[in-house]
Amino acid sequence: MKKFRYITAVLLFASVSFYAEDSELLKLTGLALENNQEIKSLKEMVKTLEITSRKESALEEPKIGAGIVNLPANSLSFNEEDMTMLEFKFMQMLPFPGKLGLMGLSAGFNVKIAEQELVKKKNEIKENVSKAYYDIVYLNKALDISEKNKQLLMNTVAIADEKYRSGTAMQSDVLKAQVEVSRMGLDINMLKQEKHSALALLSALLNEKKEITLENTVLERNKTEINEEKVIAIALEDNPELKIAALGVEKNKADLDVAGSRLLPDFNLSLSYGLRQDNPVTGMKRSGMITLMLDMSLPFLWGSAGFEVKENEAEKEVKKAVYENTTNTITSMLKEIVSRISKNRANIELYESGILPQSRQNINISQEGYKSGKLDFLTLLDSQMTLYKYELEYYRELAEHQKNFSGMETLLGGEYK
Repeated sequence: MKKFRYITAVLLFASVSFYAEDSELLKLTGLALENNQEIKSLKEMVKTLEITSRKESALEEPKIGAGIVNLPANSLSFNEEDMTMLEFKFMQMLPFPGKLGLMGLSAGFNVKIAEQELVKKKNEIKENVSKAYYDIVYLNKALDISEKNKQLLMNTVAIADEKYRSGTAMQSDVLKAQVEVSRMGLDINMLKQEKHSALALLSALLNEKKEITLENTVLERNKTEINEEKVIAIALEDNPELKIAALGVEKNKADLDVAGSRLLPDFNLSLSYGLRQDNPVTGMKRSGMITLMLDMSLPFLWGSAGFEVKENEAEKEVKKAVYENTTNTITSMLKEIVSRISKNRANIELYESGILPQSRQNINISQEGYKSGKLDFLTLLDSQMTLYKYELEYYRELAEHQKNFSGMETLLGGEYK
């Protein structure tokens, strides 16, 4: 019963720790997404392209005009000739039916591509923040371990000094221990400098002028089971870069339809009204004149429309190749990163189940053995430094696992559950 309670307590602590870690990271990620200038720029780009898309599918603006027709050059009289008039004109260009819809469809793909670029950038920022965060979490843990190891070494100095004074140890043992304490101070200073650089990078990602602080952090690994086939299937469905490549293929089809439609004629409708003055000599009334005209372009005779079709046909194979290459690249990257995560998990399991418990047990044995004179000082010192090295490697492996997991989610296009 006691064992069950202990296990339950450990699981609850782990879940609370992981939640705290996840909550802090979500907070930082949200701040980075809110403040990032590239995100703001891409959002505005999406809005701009949406307006452009609506504009592409709209009719050109109508035109109106006014002028004088058939005015005699010698008299400049408005009532001398029957056909002299003031003309008012309305004009509207009418594209061939279906053209505007095709142009709007093509422009709509630009909006969808920009939206996926926005998603891609958000995922990249999330990954960068996540990696910077886990570097800091690791450095916090490394500093904590280093401080504890320094204190352990100082205790060892005290033990060695006591044995030296009692004549059961050499002075060189004391000096060696003091050297290790000094070396540990150098390691701590180096870790502090690395942490300062990591915090500066995180502040830059958050667009914060003042350097942030992260002290009370925890490092727990995500234990979600990973299935390689499932991961690849999700990525092929949701990866924004792959969606961009697929949209490129679809847009090329739409552009090819638009190019083909440019070979069809457009029409220009014009309606004019001519206002005439009455004949001053005969008194005959002159009625107004209405003119209705429909002009048609002939792009299929000559022009650039035919070349545009050929350009898009040539580009079709390029877009397909880009999609295939992107698919292969993402699949390959996912296989590699899943393999790295598996290696991280296997190493973590080894540290947790064997290396660390055995190293800690070895220290206790070495301390007792040194005190009783059964083991020499170098054996004790080596056991302490070995545990220190393994603890750092263990937490580095944990941090790398979390960073790799974040990189996998970036390739997936979202959170993996």
